[in-house]
Amino acid sequence: CELGEPNEWANITASLSAYANKVVQIRIEGVTKQFVYTIVDAITVGNQLANDLALTEIAAPSTVAAGKDYNVDVTVSNKGVQAAAAYTVKLYADGELAESKECTELAPGTRNTVSFARNMSEVAEAATVYTAEVVYTLDENTENNASVEVAVAPKFSTLPVVENLAGTQVAEGVKLTWGEPNLEGGIAE
Repeated sequence: CELGEPNEWANITASLSAYANKVVQIRIEGVTKQFVYTIVDAITVGNQLANDLALTEIAAPSTVAAGKDYNVDVTVSNKGVQAAAAYTVKLYADGELAESKECTELAPGTRNTVSFARNMSEVAEAATVYTAEVVYTLDENTENNASVEVAVAPKFSTLPVVENLAGTQVAEGVKLTWGEPNLEGGIAE
């Protein structure tokens, strides 16, 4: 059978209906042309559902500099035997719905990666924890519709900063005062 793109994982489905109610042995054989190994993973023997969308991956950078843009990528796989006509991917940030995207048809055995554009706040002090879910009204297995958590933390500068910054109103405008930066950790290069 055709395995799809070279050097990538592929979903292969084979019907065993001709062997219903019988004891069988399954053998997997691979012929390699470029590599020494044929790698097989996530084998499932059972009844395949007609409609089963699964959220299979959520990915984001672990740190992002303040004010910079980044993406949170969510991958949905169609594990069912029928095409999914329309579905929604929802992204949550710290437990709150951040964004939702409507998606069109997804053929059986294929996947779609949905990218959510995000920005690290200039004043962020803590990581943002993201989760995602896929919503499909015909889904027969909702246990695989939610992601694990992925955290994106603000990247802080290693440069010294001034201390005790204060502003006061004066006749000419605003007067800023501050203390010397702490250079004990050295100066970043």
